[in-house]
Amino acid sequence: MSYIPAALSGSEPSSLLTRVARRLAAPGSGSPAAEKLRRKLANNLALGWPELLSKSFRFAKSTVTTRCLLHDVERVGVGVRVEGVAPVIDNRGGIIVLGDDVVLSSPRTPIHMALRLNAVLRIGERTWVNDGVWFGCTQRITIGERVLIGPGVRIFDNDYHDFYQRWRAPAARPVTIGDDVWIASDAIVLRGVEIGRGAVVGAASVVLEDVEPFTVVVGNPARVVKRLDPQLFEPSRPD
Repeated sequence: MSYIPAALSGSEPSSLLTRVARRLAAPGSGSPAAEKLRRKLANNLALGWPELLSKSFRFAKSTVTTRCLLHDVERVGVGVRVEGVAPVIDNRGGIIVLGDDVVLSSPRTPIHMALRLNAVLRIGERTWVNDGVWFGCTQRITIGERVLIGPGVRIFDNDYHDFYQRWRAPAARPVTIGDDVWIASDAIVLRGVEIGRGAVVGAASVVLEDVEPFTVVVGNPARVVKRLDPQLFEPSRPD
């Protein structure tokens, strides 16, 4: 007896699972989550069963490995991947939330997540975090969806040292990075900064102030050098 769904072997559907999958894969109205599931089902059903089984095995292996490496993370979304060196998580009572399909890619230098008590680090869906990125979170750092964070980037919501009493940390101020932002290599984003959707931060820039949506900033301190046309923008990592 074959346990391979008929739809995957090229014949007419004969199993309940296949009929349900094909029904869900058909275009139609629904919530964004249902539409996302529909697209994924449609793409997978088009692979054919050998490739689908191979993909399922790779996904299961990656999921188990990722969950082991991210045991200090409060929530790990579906499809989260760790590539290369395992991240260093110094979590002293904070909360880390990783959205679906987040990629932590560090072939040489670990990604570092340092959280104090009650701090919250939230990284949105399909965000890509590169080699050696450091998150210093004492209150709240929020990263949007489809954000590209280049190698060596530093994001801090606290200066950690007061100007006059340097053993004392000043008050934290949350950092918010909008959807579709690109932060290039070795840039530093400091406390209280909000970066608008679609903005670009140039390599080695130091961001001290808010960045407007769809602007390009470079330098130390970072200054606007270009404004982008939102009508020409295409979201990163499309389905």
